[in-house]
Amino acid sequence: MRSLRRQAEPRHDVQIGQLEKEPRRHARRSRLNRKWFLTLIPVVGIVGALAANVANGSTTRPINYKVTAPISLQALGVDLTSAKTGETITAGAKLVAERPTTVKYLVIAVRDSSGDIQDFPRAANVKIGTSQQEFTSKRSFGKAGTYTYSVAYMGNDGVWKNLGVRQTFTVVPASGGGPAPQPSTSSPTTKPTDPAPAPSTSSSSPAPSGPTGDFPNAGNTGVPSGTVLTTYSGPCEINTPNTVIDSKIVNCDLGINTTGVMIKNSRINGEVNDGEGKKTSFTIQDSEVINPARAACQCIGSDNFTALRVEVKGGNRGIYCRLNCTVQDSWIHGTSLLATQHASAIRVEQHSTIIHNTMQCDWTALTDSEIGCSADMTGYPDFAPITHNTISNNLFMANPTGTGFCAYGGATNGKPFSSDPTNATYIKFTGNVWQKGSDGKCGTYGPITGFDKTRTGNEWSNNKFDDGTVIQPEL
Repeated sequence: MRSLRRQAEPRHDVQIGQLEKEPRRHARRSRLNRKWFLTLIPVVGIVGALAANVANGSTTRPINYKVTAPISLQALGVDLTSAKTGETITAGAKLVAERPTTVKYLVIAVRDSSGDIQDFPRAANVKIGTSQQEFTSKRSFGKAGTYTYSVAYMGNDGVWKNLGVRQTFTVVPASGGGPAPQPSTSSPTTKPTDPAPAPSTSSSSPAPSGPTGDFPNAGNTGVPSGTVLTTYSGPCEINTPNTVIDSKIVNCDLGINTTGVMIKNSRINGEVNDGEGKKTSFTIQDSEVINPARAACQCIGSDNFTALRVEVKGGNRGIYCRLNCTVQDSWIHGTSLLATQHASAIRVEQHSTIIHNTMQCDWTALTDSEIGCSADMTGYPDFAPITHNTISNNLFMANPTGTGFCAYGGATNGKPFSSDPTNATYIKFTGNVWQKGSDGKCGTYGPITGFDKTRTGNEWSNNKFDDGTVIQPEL
């Protein structure tokens, strides 16, 4: 301001030379000030941006998404909400996936008013992309009534998942008897690469048959004929070594907290379990273990036990051989599930000896949740490496509508212990029989998966279908 005043109001006593110098000095300062200001602008911008990032949080960290709906149903419908018996109905679903996905099977699942299965024909190897895709299927219905339908798919894990949304249509009697019901046909937008198994048309038609031949069945397992049973009045938690329970009806879960327990000629309406990682042991023989659908039923388990000539019926896991167990001449069947449960007749992990049993995971119903049979016998490295298991002379029962494979051999990928060097080693499958069933495969995809013949100590010999066809394991 001083220099400006000097220019505007020059003193009369100042020489002309002095007046000339002042504007030049002011110009130099102006250029310096302008250079400093231009330098300051980007610095201020950077500081401001950093302050904004501090205020708003870093924008460089990736968001950790959890996929909540790998496949979403966007629309569901039928062309006739009221059809006549024998009249073809076309059902359709519009789907989108979080990422491109191929599902093993896709079906519009139908239940009649009695809860019986009346599904539209399913399609195999259906590709679902990130843009909306339509799936359609056709069939007729020969019985009048109200039908409830939804969409379900089976992923690579062999488990059915239902997308939950339900709608209904009705079928009314055709006047004059109406046309005869026509064969079902499917018309998926994406054509399957393999023929799909025949659809279920009632709850009874897909049910696996009972064991045949000399394999364990109702006549040679369970409480021996003529045994007189009395009600058990002892403790449900067994703490006394070498306790014997003989010819009893036990109406509680038996917790084994000691060694040398013997249970024989008895019917247990509940579990028999000694837990995991404890120094306990028991034997159960010539007995029955019966359960309804219940949460996390290890009907017999888990460590240091022997089961002989036992019939196990119900629950989601008939027998759990976590460590050091022998199961022989027994029949495990009658799977009964709650929503979201996965099932198996026997699950093995380490040092399991499974000899001459009938294993039958026979659940077939679909519901609105993730539910169903994983296999007759599973061996996944979820909680420990799968190792030192002998599986000989057993019968694996077919269930082509309720399970993916009838057995898993330990070498399943993508599990917590899959890469453990001891996993899927010293596993022997010898002399076993797989029931072919209606699709000729035992399970939906085949008899066994996840068995690696090349790993240390593994053996595969004389394993066949029930018609004598030799089976080669699938990895």
